Amino acid sequence: MLKGRTSVGDPEIFYFRKNSAASTLNEDDVEKIDLSNYGYIHLTGILPALSEDTKKATFSLIKKAKKQGLFISFDPNLRPQLWKSQEEMIQTINELASYADLVLPGQAEGKILIGTDDEKEINDFYLQNGASICVTKCGSKGAYVSTKDGEGYMVEGYKVEKVVDTVGAGDGFATGVVTGLMEGLTLSEAVKRGTAIGAIQVMSYIANLFSLEIAMLAFALVNLIALALTIIYVPSMPVKEKMSYGSQLKILKDINLWWALIAVILLNGANFGVYSYLADYLERVSLLSTEFVSITLLIFGLANILGNVIAGRLLSQRPLSFVGIYPFLLTVLFLVMLFLGNMGFVIMGIVLIWGILVGCAANINQYWITRVASNVPDFANALFLVATNVGTCIAAFVCGIFIDEFGINNVVLGGILFTVF
Repeated sequence: MLKGRTSVGDPEIFYFRKNSAASTLNEDDVEKIDLSNYGYIHLTGILPALSEDTKKATFSLIKKAKKQGLFISFDPNLRPQLWKSQEEMIQTINELASYADLVLPGQAEGKILIGTDDEKEINDFYLQNGASICVTKCGSKGAYVSTKDGEGYMVEGYKVEKVVDTVGAGDGFATGVVTGLMEGLTLSEAVKRGTAIGAIQVMSYIANLFSLEIAMLAFALVNLIALALTIIYVPSMPVKEKMSYGSQLKILKDINLWWALIAVILLNGANFGVYSYLADYLERVSLLSTEFVSITLLIFGLANILGNVIAGRLLSQRPLSFVGIYPFLLTVLFLVMLFLGNMGFVIMGIVLIWGILVGCAANINQYWITRVASNVPDFANALFLVATNVGTCIAAFVCGIFIDEFGINNVVLGGILFTVF
């Protein structure tokens, strides 16, 4: 496929599908497909347009999926250039849609397929045609949702300042809706995800070519400034005693060091395993808008600074008491987050407190390592960095498993697991 470049409307699309692998699909191929291990199938109106064989294969596949009880989602995805006639396209697409549980047309497609671009009328048609759910894409307005039980409502879309490329927006929308339903989101949440991915798709050129480059340039500039200031203002420290690599490595024989490293891995993992999914959690569980997600993450970062100050004082005054009570405080916070995380503005307060605790954790981790390896400070710092990164890596993986098994709202269970250990 090639697409033209345009600053207004949709670009021209040029297809080169003749003799492609998809164009050779036939009913015999479908017969060999084992659907017994699948629960969902997503089809579009492109495959049946490629040839008479692929058309028959598509009908065989959708009927087979229907017979085996799979949830079928169908996106008309009209490509008039691929059909012999508009009449054949309309008849075929609407017949295929009659087998689907979820139909995902657009307003412009509705105008072609049933003669109206009114989202309510489009949804009514496909519900009467056999679907249980119909979600009509309404561009920047969002998407209109209707179900067989009579429920109908609009899910607002995301405002895009400048649309660069509309190609792929529909596929992105379908991806968001279907994966959302597969993960157990409510229908409105799944559609909201679809509108978000669709919005990202139409402005992805800007995000990739402009915003990201500027962000990385700014990041590099800040690092260069920091390096220059370090060279100018940080004095060279005199070496009191030269130590060979061998003498530094001897610290690895100390069992207390290994306990300290395990503690750092677990504590850092508890915090950053959950934090790895925080933005997604805030959007999907706490239902915060994109703006409030950004504000909440900023609060978290600023709270880290405050946590560093608090931890410095407590570790100098009551180090053992502070280190001992920290896991308890973090566990309590995660439990509060588990039960109250769906309350928008409450979660912002929770994140504020958590940010302070995370700032404290960095100091506690350093304290654990340097306390048992004070005679090899440079090597101890290297071990500290290794342990923190290992903890983050392992915990992010474990928290991801919790999300897959129990949903994003239970990601804190992964953090609690690391804290308890």
